[in-house]
Amino acid sequence: MKKHAFFLFVLMSITSFTVNAESGFLGSWNTTFGVMKLESAGENQLKGVYILSQQSCQIDGHLENNGQKFVFTYREPQASGEGYFKLSADGKSFSGFWREKGHNDWHLWKGERFATEEMNFGGVWKTDYGSMRLIQKDNQIEGVYNPSTNSTIHGTLENNRFNFTYKEPNAEGEGWFQLNEVGNSFKGKWRAKGDTEWTDWGGSRVLPMPGIKWLVIVEARWETSLEQQEFSFGDMLKSFFARISNVQVRHRYFTGEKSFTKWVQQIAYLPEPVVLSIASHGSVDGITVGDETISGEKISQALNYAANLELLHFSACLMMKENVPKEIQEHMSQNVQFPISGYTTSVDWSMSAIIEFLYFDMILSRGMPPHVAANNLLKMLPLAGDTTIANVPFEAAGFVILEPK
Repeated sequence: MKKHAFFLFVLMSITSFTVNAESGFLGSWNTTFGVMKLESAGENQLKGVYILSQQSCQIDGHLENNGQKFVFTYREPQASGEGYFKLSADGKSFSGFWREKGHNDWHLWKGERFATEEMNFGGVWKTDYGSMRLIQKDNQIEGVYNPSTNSTIHGTLENNRFNFTYKEPNAEGEGWFQLNEVGNSFKGKWRAKGDTEWTDWGGSRVLPMPGIKWLVIVEARWETSLEQQEFSFGDMLKSFFARISNVQVRHRYFTGEKSFTKWVQQIAYLPEPVVLSIASHGSVDGITVGDETISGEKISQALNYAANLELLHFSACLMMKENVPKEIQEHMSQNVQFPISGYTTSVDWSMSAIIEFLYFDMILSRGMPPHVAANNLLKMLPLAGDTTIANVPFEAAGFVILEPK
């Protein structure tokens, strides 16, 4: 069954989890046998998953002693058994024992709750009014909430209390949030402008899953007539990275600025790091889709709160040739900065596929920062940059990367 060694494998099929101060065993734990996530399965019932040697294992059971003891059975690919955990007084750790079915010997199994940022509102929250991303610098906090409206919130931190104003499409007002002692949840109040009554507004922190990264492909349709077969660069990337268990791939289509903004804005609500690839026709003026051109300023507005964005890549022609990348960077706040890569030429479809499979693989599979991956790419594949090679059927792609200021 398990060997007496410390396994820490963080590759999970579950993309995020919520921790609540009063949740007892609920949430995510760093344990003797890998990362574990536990969630409610009904009154006094828990179920969950832990990752042992890159294998997903099941655990479920019931609570005893007022929620301080979890009695469970577990199922692994090659074994099953039983055990129990006892929660520490502060709720930050547990200790217990397990034994394999048919065996008498009990073995130790410990866990510690993942620590949250130290008394900081920055990050992703699950709140009474939808998901929320907050960005904190010193005592200044800004953010966005409710993906369907992308409403904004701004304010200052005083004595662990966030005093804010909010703005929604058809309303605005004020409020405050107060962090709990360990910084993983808040309680507060809000009221609309002109009102005197306050309403509750609470939230729980959504922690990033260790080791998980996202590849988000936002793609325009390439076909221009019914005669053409459907084809998609995003589908190829999704299939290619399906083999990497710690990479979450999401592929969405856009038909204009409205749908583009809808998908790109939602990046801010993901707790883990994101690589964004925009696959479309392009020009020196911006992304082209149908009769629309989406400018650098519009792109930056959609990414205004994406503090988790590690890279913006344009899988599109000519986007890096003139001022669009600089325009994006100029309109981004100092709290949200990221490198931008793409092509200065009308790059060939096949050439861009070769480049991006290598480039993204170095970032997502091999853990390289984008600028290191870009440098390695140009060394391995000179044709990706501005080096021309005689008597080959491809022109230089003009791949470049622009680092944030």
